[in-house]
Amino acid sequence: MIFNLTQHVVRIVDVDGNVHDILPSGTVATVSVTMTATQAVTVEGLQFAVNRREFGQVLNLPEQQPGSIYIVSAMVKDRILDRPDVFAPDTGPTAIRKDGQVWGVLGLVK
Repeated sequence: MIFNLTQHVVRIVDVDGNVHDILPSGTVATVSVTMTATQAVTVEGLQFAVNRREFGQVLNLPEQQPGSIYIVSAMVKDRILDRPDVFAPDTGPTAIRKDGQVWGVLGLVK
């Protein structure tokens, strides 16, 4: 079974050219984030706040289930290195784009 743990429909084109819309499962895997104000920067008379962002643990990722895979965001996938069942959509150069947005992907990344 395929579980889409993102907020969006993931459209994947399989190796035979068939398009599969993987609907969100209702659970969204995320990474906890802590923001800390550090300073401000001034450029051309304009001042902007600068924050330090620290990523923490992955939240809402279910335990492995035999015969199942989980599709998550690239950020979540990059935090999970030891799970053979966790993948992200391949939104790189091979992704299919419409109006500048990813419409579908030709595969998954590990």
